[in-house]
Amino acid sequence: MTEIKDPYETQEEPEENEFAALLEQSISAHDSFHAGDKVTGTIVGITKDSIFVDISGKSEATIAREEFRDKNGDLTVKTGDKITAYVVAVGAAGIELSSCIGRGTVNQTILQIAKDEEIPVEGLVTAKVNGGFTVMIDGVRAFCPVSQIDRKYSSNDADYLNKRFLFTVTEIKSRDCIVSRRSLMERESRAAEETLKGKVSVGDIVKGKVTRIAEFGIFVDFGGIDGLVPRSELARSRSVSPEQFSVGTEVSVKIMSIDWAAKKFSLSIKETEKDPWDKPAVSEGTEYKGTVTNIIKGGAFVEVLPGLEGFIPLSKMSYTKRVMNAEDIVTRGDEVSVKLISIDLKERRMTLELITGEVDPWSGSSTPVSEDIIEGKVESVKSAGVVVRLPNGMEGFLPRREIICDRNTDLDKMFKTGDTVKVVTKELKKEERRMILSQKEIESREERESMKQYMKRESESADESSLGSQFSGMFSDLKKKMGE
Repeated sequence: MTEIKDPYETQEEPEENEFAALLEQSISAHDSFHAGDKVTGTIVGITKDSIFVDISGKSEATIAREEFRDKNGDLTVKTGDKITAYVVAVGAAGIELSSCIGRGTVNQTILQIAKDEEIPVEGLVTAKVNGGFTVMIDGVRAFCPVSQIDRKYSSNDADYLNKRFLFTVTEIKSRDCIVSRRSLMERESRAAEETLKGKVSVGDIVKGKVTRIAEFGIFVDFGGIDGLVPRSELARSRSVSPEQFSVGTEVSVKIMSIDWAAKKFSLSIKETEKDPWDKPAVSEGTEYKGTVTNIIKGGAFVEVLPGLEGFIPLSKMSYTKRVMNAEDIVTRGDEVSVKLISIDLKERRMTLELITGEVDPWSGSSTPVSEDIIEGKVESVKSAGVVVRLPNGMEGFLPRREIICDRNTDLDKMFKTGDTVKVVTKELKKEERRMILSQKEIESREERESMKQYMKRESESADESSLGSQFSGMFSDLKKKMGE
């Protein structure tokens, strides 16, 4: 006879089995996670205080809602978003996560887990103290030694104070907690290097963020490693300085050199910019405003457009006086008006003239005529002659052949800068701004004038003699008549 089973019994057994299986599955799922594990999951629910996350499709974990609020208190995630977090606790209450220890509830136990499992913690640097900095990790005070606050310590405390960073917990003694930012940065850098090797090469243009500012340049993080942009590579314009950048600013850089062994990476922002010499928007004869960028013995460099510099020779700094030192006329950083005299695109050279407001004596009507004897001042003495500045600002040259002296006379001993000399214009070519002066011509003129005066006197003397003879004859004739 066939045994008839109780229908309720047949339904009850699978329920017990199913429950046992689910319980075992849940325990098994929980057992597969440990404190310190890094997990990725999908947000499946959000309550007033917690966010529920489905991790690996088997387990649900919770994370404090506060960890995902912005500065305005608004929630930055929603159901369906994927997040990455760390397991901080596994127990009967389930799996507890934290996106970063320091954003949620923190205590000594959690910090110990962070230390043991090498989980980063987030802290706020609140004060500079003897030997280091005070770091607050959600209400828990920690200490970071100066040597551990950065890979390359900045003496400017403002680079660290009142800023949030990630740290590793290196030591916990009783209630004391020691943290290090440097060790985490070095660990991340090593990981970034391994990721970047083979992916980047010299010549690549990449995006990065400014991490540190120094007098000699700026450091830029690209892909997790820091490279240096030297001052000379900050921009096409030499007027750009490191102080004009801010930490956190995103920039484009070109990789100039890579040394993985020495961990040195040279970058350039300048090379990502357009070459200003490629069809520059300037033309000869045009006036521009510019900035003095450098001064050398022979003149001054002026930037007329970003990255486009021209040179003002000393001879183009004044119409009316001889300039010996550019520093006497301009100072680095001065804004000046200049005129573009010539441009050579092949050689990347521009010659400029400083606009001073002086009247150009070569273009005026006060040009000395050859008959004038002029008193000028010696500006310089050369073996071939003397440069003389005339009262109207024009510059003339007194050649040795036009100087009243012996052939072997040492002109340096005969003339001193600032001496007054009398000269006349012997040759003048205004279009070439060329004037030849002469002393001998004065002597010749004086001789001619003396001869002229002499001849005049002789002529007058001769006339007087002739008149005297005439009067003498008339007087003799008169006497004869009276005698008769």
